Amino acid sequence: MESELNTRQQAYVAAVERGCKGMEAVSPGFCPSCPECIDALGYTDDEDEDGSVIKTAQQKAEEDYETGKVCDEGGFSWSACDCCGSRLGGNRNSAHGWADIAGKRILIHFEICDDCMLYLANGDIPDDQHLKEFDD
Repeated sequence: MESELNTRQQAYVAAVERGCKGMEAVSPGFCPSCPECIDALGYTDDEDEDGSVIKTAQQKAEEDYETGKVCDEGGFSWSACDCCGSRLGGNRNSAHGWADIAGKRILIHFEICDDCMLYLANGDIPDDQHLKEFDD
């Protein structure tokens, strides 16, 4: 497929590969098993009158994720994309990836642009007109 890509698209793919280097299972969006994501979306444990946990915040987040009740629509930012490095203003979306740091497996959180979200989720490479900043 690389041979079918033009110079800008090849530069974009290389930038994404650099941005995700050392990570595996990189995926866009909310992570229902991640305490930071669960907290950021305001999930809390359900408790009965005695203070016993009926349902954990993680259980509720996983149920909502599976049924499509929770979504992460991102938001506008002028910050660079943590994946491809694009400095163009636009939506930034949550993403996660696992990295091995000093022999310990760590979940890394980062913010990615819409183009990277579509590329990581579906393999969609942006149109050439959106990649002018990747010119040499």
